[in-house]
Amino acid sequence: MLEVVGDPVFAVIEEGGFTLSFGGSDVKRNQKTLYGYADEAEGVARVRIRFTDGTEFANFIEDVDWIPIPDLVTFASAVEAAISISGEGVLTLRGNYPEGVTLTVSKACDASQLTTNSLYANLWPRPKDVDLGQPDNLYEEPLRANGDTLSVQVRIHADNVMTTFQVILDFDDTKLRATSCTQGSGWPGDFECTLNDPANQVAFIGNKVDSTTSGTNVIVADIDFDVLDASATATMSGTIVKLIQLDANGNEDNANDGEPIVAGEVTVILAGGTGRRRALAAVRDAGDARTSLVVQRERDAYFDSHVRRRLQDAAFITSYIADKSLATDCGNEDPLYGDLTRDGQFNAEDVFAASVVSLGMAQGIVSYGDLCAEVQNRLDYNRDGSFDLQDILYLLRVAVRKLHFVTAIAVDSTDVVAGTSGDLVVSVSVNNYLGEPVTSQMGVRMEMSYNASDGDPAPASVKDEAHPAINDHWVLKSSHIGNGVWQVAVHAEPFWYARVFGVAIMLETTDTSGAASNERYVSMAGASVEPYGSNGIEFTSVVEVGVAGEYIQSPSPPPSPPPFVIDIYDDTELGAIFDLETKVVYVAGNDPLPADFGRVAMQFTPFLSRVMRNGKEYFAWLPSTEDGKLSEERIDQLVIETERYQEWIATKRTSQEINAEIEEQVAAG
Repeated sequence: MLEVVGDPVFAVIEEGGFTLSFGGSDVKRNQKTLYGYADEAEGVARVRIRFTDGTEFANFIEDVDWIPIPDLVTFASAVEAAISISGEGVLTLRGNYPEGVTLTVSKACDASQLTTNSLYANLWPRPKDVDLGQPDNLYEEPLRANGDTLSVQVRIHADNVMTTFQVILDFDDTKLRATSCTQGSGWPGDFECTLNDPANQVAFIGNKVDSTTSGTNVIVADIDFDVLDASATATMSGTIVKLIQLDANGNEDNANDGEPIVAGEVTVILAGGTGRRRALAAVRDAGDARTSLVVQRERDAYFDSHVRRRLQDAAFITSYIADKSLATDCGNEDPLYGDLTRDGQFNAEDVFAASVVSLGMAQGIVSYGDLCAEVQNRLDYNRDGSFDLQDILYLLRVAVRKLHFVTAIAVDSTDVVAGTSGDLVVSVSVNNYLGEPVTSQMGVRMEMSYNASDGDPAPASVKDEAHPAINDHWVLKSSHIGNGVWQVAVHAEPFWYARVFGVAIMLETTDTSGAASNERYVSMAGASVEPYGSNGIEFTSVVEVGVAGEYIQSPSPPPSPPPFVIDIYDDTELGAIFDLETKVVYVAGNDPLPADFGRVAMQFTPFLSRVMRNGKEYFAWLPSTEDGKLSEERIDQLVIETERYQEWIATKRTSQEINAEIEEQVAAG
């Protein structure tokens, strides 16, 4: 008969049975957990045997040396991938497991005489590894239902000073949906996190070039999930994209770059009732949550920390810039945009490199002019004409897929001429962190400081009706024309006035669900429309456009005169012109020009413009018939016509004067 007596954790089988318990420095006895590094952490089975004759060995494995252990007892593990047990009773931690692993000891000659016990398996992160959940504690984890929240803590084992990390967490998005990601209490630097892009990943990055953070369990992030399907289990895994540590000599220690996380690969039980589970996260105080960075223009505290604490001194900064060829060898620049370190990829290493330059500039160790021209151009990611902390923030957000790189801005203003309706074409090329063209989950808007009172943007499809223009500016939407190029083709209606105006670019992304946020918006160099204006950003052009020609709006135009009639005109192009020097008014087609110019009565409403031709100033009136657009060709034709008209008048006057003189002479005899 089998009877359990005493502590239920350590079962005693009275009749020819055994007690199975565990010992060793890696076994938490009060929590029945084997914890430590994979394939290294060990425990030892303790077998107490009580024979029917009353003989008892408190620890058979240690107390008996006259018979091989496997000859008397056999050990077995229900999950060898989590905890294995040798024939001599040595336990080895192999991997994580969400429930207790059943371990069995039985008589070698009779497997029916056995007893069991269980241990939980909990990997600790090796140096430079990432773990999910609590280090070693267990708690009573309730059954979860659909809609419940699962909280996960992310920890990094930093065995040196950790300055930068970039991690991608993968999970089963049919079972879980990521809902929030906040900065962990152990990380004091910059932090960015992206959810649902794609839906089965969480990407986060941290950076602090003057960090002093280290430790076996640095809490860097807290992530919440909604349970979508509580009927089974969900897996979690991930990749260490980049982990930068500096040793005491300032040397980088980045051994695990690109490696999968080991300790953090877990299976989460979402169903099965209340039981002792490995804790993924302790209950968090809401006051500890740190929200992601929002759109802002300055972060003075960041600079202050650089000036106050100079962990990386001048020698380190100078050496780093030289090692990464940031001041030389621009001709060998890798074509991948954002790859400052020229290793063929963009990641947190490039964010760190930009931060080192920023720190060096703040401390006066390096100047912007010391960098090679190509690096200077690439450091100004938001294209505001300078390199500052906004550019580092931009890099952080590109690394976690919130933003993308604007690799080129092209302006074609060939047809933008005063008095015409030729299209202004502005093209923006956008690539992601991999250098791939971005064709979806984003939009490009443009704010142009061309006065809306001077004419509406056309065609109407380019207008951003959802965001009305402010400051009398145009607000336009672009279209994707292929290969990551987003374009606006626009003209003024009814025609362009001679102006010089600026263009600001707004890059705005969404996640896979279509959700947007301030962190996904950036303007180049500065847009004043919402949501930028309410965050203190003023309009600053990234490019300027000049309307060709000398056609300008009259500063104080007279009231529009009533329509007037021209009975004769010289061509299909109507108009009138006033020579300010000779005070001659010429109406196109006016007699006495040759009759073969054509004669058709026409009524039109004039538009006045002041123009210069051949050093002379004119007022030109052009009609609103047909498309109602002024053109240089029409004005040039009117100037030619008035010159011909004035020549004819001068010739006619001369002829009349000669005739009069002849008549006087004849009369005088």
